[in-house]
Amino acid sequence: AICDIPFLSAETFWELGNWTHCSDTCGQLESRIQRPQCLMANGQEVIEAFCDQLWKPQAVFQPCNIRSCPPRWLTGTWSECSVSCGEGFQSGQVTRKHTRSNGTVQALPPRVCVP
Repeated sequence: AICDIPFLSAETFWELGNWTHCSDTCGQLESRIQRPQCLMANGQEVIEAFCDQLWKPQAVFQPCNIRSCPPRWLTGTWSECSVSCGEGFQSGQVTRKHTRSNGTVQALPPRVCVP
């Protein structure tokens, strides 16, 4: 039977593949990765066993986001309503948070809302 397996004598080499995608555009401590892949001379990817492991490069890591996210408003849980029917009051807590490029989250002081 003839198999579609490259011959061991075929010239193969290591090359870093495409970068993985970043899930966010700001604020999270996340990296993208470029992994090594074993290729034949014609550019076809083959299993790693066909390449010399001594020459296999390390994967490359690069930070995804080097900028902080803009501040955002977050709401907490709401209180029970002050009455069971008719007009009543309900209160909730609103905070302003800022996610920095290193992944830390900073609570910001409240500001007066402008209508």
